[in-house]
Amino acid sequence: MNSANEPPILKEVSNHIRYAKESQLKFAYFFIGLSVASIGYSINQTLDKKLIWMQLPLWIAIFLFFLSIVFGFSYIRILLASMNIDIKNIQDYNEIEADFELTNDEKYDKQLKIYYSSKKSSEEMTKRNKVNYQKQKLAFLGAIVSFVIWRIIEMYHLM
Repeated sequence: MNSANEPPILKEVSNHIRYAKESQLKFAYFFIGLSVASIGYSINQTLDKKLIWMQLPLWIAIFLFFLSIVFGFSYIRILLASMNIDIKNIQDYNEIEADFELTNDEKYDKQLKIYYSSKKSSEEMTKRNKVNYQKQKLAFLGAIVSFVIWRIIEMYHLM
């Protein structure tokens, strides 16, 4: 079924869901991009230096930036899977609406099953994604703190 046959309320809900998830994807990609750039910058800062214990906060920062990337990709994977489930549910809903052999009661029962299965999977994915999003933010913020600590140590060491 194409989107022209969707009931107006489903079109509106579908558009809101799509917009929200696209915005979340952009934000996750932003964190991932910052993390990759930060790893490159951090490694570049130590290329000509001997490995010493004072660089430990920097290596912790690099590790936390890497974790931020991993959690970000996990977040994106779950978000895309959720979008695919939403699309499939809307398609299933439309197929039921278009099936003229079903009575209204049968349509209602099938649509109700889609609704409850969709709600359950959506709640599970939302919980998992909230955890990944929080982990990504915490890893990123921890990396920034660790990087700043390293920078302060390096400034005072060189003086």
